[in-house]
Amino acid sequence: MSANEPVQNGGESPQSQPPAGPAMPKIDVTELIKTAMAVAMKPAAFFDSIREEKGYEKPLIFAVAMGAVAGVVGTVVGILHLDAIFMFFPGWGNVFSRLLLWPIAAALGMFLGGGLLHVIVLILGGKANYETSARIAGYSAVFLPAAQVVSWLPIVSVVPSLYALYIAALAVIALHQTERQKTFIVFGVIGLLGLALAVWSFNAARSMSHLERDAAQWSRELEKSGTDLGKAMEEMGKQMQRGKN
Repeated sequence: MSANEPVQNGGESPQSQPPAGPAMPKIDVTELIKTAMAVAMKPAAFFDSIREEKGYEKPLIFAVAMGAVAGVVGTVVGILHLDAIFMFFPGWGNVFSRLLLWPIAAALGMFLGGGLLHVIVLILGGKANYETSARIAGYSAVFLPAAQVVSWLPIVSVVPSLYALYIAALAVIALHQTERQKTFIVFGVIGLLGLALAVWSFNAARSMSHLERDAAQWSRELEKSGTDLGKAMEEMGKQMQRGKN
């Protein structure tokens, strides 16, 4: 049998190689920082530049990275006791849960948020597909770290989310080719509803705080009244006893 003759009967050629597995995605921190700056500072130009981009890998890596940064920032804010969650659930368990759950939440948010965004896009008459909407949601995760920085400030905490809506609106115009004015009206209404909900939540929380404070004061006064009544009854009993004697 010649050297060039293929091996028969199920034998393996010495030159045969096992099929390579899927390559792990490369994470370039410098590129992630550049992307974050571009999305945050020049969103319209950024989304114009990725019209031909396909696939979920890049926006998914970006969203997970932003989630990881948000987890770190949120942990620092919590350790400084600016976050109400840490006040009720302190300890390393809360730290690890934040560091782990934020990237997962960001990844899920890309696909779930992309679905909600695509419903809006269909209403606006957008021309692209769900994949494009999911990529917009992934890159819009740039607001997550900033949201954690101001998460402890009433009403102000909604500002990063409003800016994320603005970014998403510009992205929809660029990638889905929707009408600019109509798109800003729809996203503006959504933003106003979100702001109104934030104000309502703040007022409700403040009212609840006042009710709790008043309830605590009433409880103290009732306890004091009960104590005074007990003393009065005891003194009356003593006087009656002396009268009998």
